[in-house]
Amino acid sequence: MELDIKGLSGVVGLSIPFEYELDLSDLDFYSEHPFKTPVAVKGDVRNHAGMIELHASASYTLEIRCARCLRELSLPKVLDIFQRLVFELQDEENDD
Repeated sequence: MELDIKGLSGVVGLSIPFEYELDLSDLDFYSEHPFKTPVAVKGDVRNHAGMIELHASASYTLEIRCARCLRELSLPKVLDIFQRLVFELQDEENDD
């Protein structure tokens, strides 16, 4: 997934929402396939006081076996994601 965020750099307070589903059903983790359903990612990229920030949430369900009793478990999870994105320094030539 790619987001075009060029327009965010000049407008403080502007945000671009996004929603994406990531299919990880082919992921092999110790001969198990823990992602039976897609991972749903939802959030936005915003210009907050001149800094471009990514705010997102990924929700998924892990389908795994208990290591002790081998019973199948279905564990719903939500992962909050925050990342500041910096592409280049402004006024890089100025030593001050």
